[in-house]
Amino acid sequence: MPERAEAGNYPELLEDLRTFLVADLQKMGLGQDCERIALAVTERIRTCWGGEQVYIPKGRFLDASNRDEEIESQFNWTNTRELRRRYQLTTRHLYRIVGRVRAARRKKLLQEGTQNPRKPERKVKRGV
Repeated sequence: MPERAEAGNYPELLEDLRTFLVADLQKMGLGQDCERIALAVTERIRTCWGGEQVYIPKGRFLDASNRDEEIESQFNWTNTRELRRRYQLTTRHLYRIVGRVRAARRKKLLQEGTQNPRKPERKVKRGV
């Protein structure tokens, strides 16, 4: 830690950030390097953005998008009630989510020029 941090002068926000980073890095199994890495990242943030007002978005769109992908991957037409309850959705909203995710996936596959992995490629039978 920087010398000032030992004296108790390290800013509270940065100390919180460092503490969160250490905990997350330990969960990842990085062992003894956690403290060093967390401090390096915290110091990098302090030197790059220190003194500035930085807005950190909550990421609601990202959270909803991840949730929607999860719902679509679990959806199988027989578990509608279970998914509705788990995610607190109406049937209509659940179907809209599944449809939207699948449509986005199809669009992406078409843009990439690849076949849909869920549908086998059709073999065209031509006359001899």
